[in-house]
Amino acid sequence: MLSWTLLSCLLVGAAAAYPYGWLPQNDTRSYEVEGRTLAAIHQVSNKFTGVLLKATLELYRPDATVIRGQLKTPVYAQINRDLSGGWSEQIPDLSVNWNKLPVTGSPFEVHLNYTTGQVERLIVNVAVELWEVNMIKGIL
Repeated sequence: MLSWTLLSCLLVGAAAAYPYGWLPQNDTRSYEVEGRTLAAIHQVSNKFTGVLLKATLELYRPDATVIRGQLKTPVYAQINRDLSGGWSEQIPDLSVNWNKLPVTGSPFEVHLNYTTGQVERLIVNVAVELWEVNMIKGIL
């Protein structure tokens, strides 16, 4: 039992010490991101209203402190339905009407603190509207 605990601690320590984290330098990754914003009055019924969002997030890391990204093919759907399983109930893609989200699709750049990995700055094109910047922040 003690050896498994020690081995687990060593693995966690080794993973935490890996300098490039989840995105190695000079590597590109694509992620399918999904989000939902729902509201309901639970005391009355399980009827929810809100918005679903889907997009592809492409990230590239040119050096240790910079990540470049871009949202591709973002779509949204308005929801107004009964979710008997609560807000986390799965909603099939075919049961909603997906619409293209009118975003600029401009690339953005994230600058990280070298020692902590925390985000220091998010740089976007000046033409990107505030709601799109906030959406990027929420996804990151």
